[in-house]
Amino acid sequence: SWNLVDSLGSISRAVWFSRGDDGLLYRFSDPGITRSTDEGISWQPTPITEGMPRNGSGLLVLNDGSIYILSEGIRRSNDGGATFVRSDSMMATGNSSSLAIDGAGILYNIYGSSGITRSTDRGDTWGVPGRDSISQTTRFSDLCVTPSGKLYALNGTGLLRSDDGGERFVQLTTPASVVGCVAAPDESIIINTWASGSFQSTDGGTSWSAIR
Repeated sequence: SWNLVDSLGSISRAVWFSRGDDGLLYRFSDPGITRSTDEGISWQPTPITEGMPRNGSGLLVLNDGSIYILSEGIRRSNDGGATFVRSDSMMATGNSSSLAIDGAGILYNIYGSSGITRSTDRGDTWGVPGRDSISQTTRFSDLCVTPSGKLYALNGTGLLRSDDGGERFVQLTTPASVVGCVAAPDESIIINTWASGSFQSTDGGTSWSAIR
């Protein structure tokens, strides 16, 4: 079941939960970044407004306070949000459409025609993992990654999984056409489908259970 917990009266563009023990929630919307310490019942603005992008579609907040926002590419803050710089300036022209990080701090991004790109140095440099034939068929539309580094990506053929950082992919069988995925801290994965609701897998996408 779901309960409305947002009383700010603005559009939420992205929500991020802390992977630490603090249980913090972060929300990126028109007022900027707000934070909740009580599971979303109340929200407080964070003191990080100057230079913050006002439009974006994704948000990552790391335990060390670094912030990544998808806003005309990837913008990163190393000072708690006081300033933001482009984190993808060496990449080809294109727009980022998805951003995720695994437990080892490796960043993954879908970047225009470049497909899936990967950074092992907190976004200073980006590279394209080796593409096998199964991952080259169409452009990617979404991705998510588990803490252990299992990478799931969605393209025109359906949902794919990589166990080696995007070097090779295997095709997964899903109950219905998938439109998005979310990786949980317990290594399970949740997919959203066009018309059949949401499903969860706890075995790497081999089997799925409907979420009621």
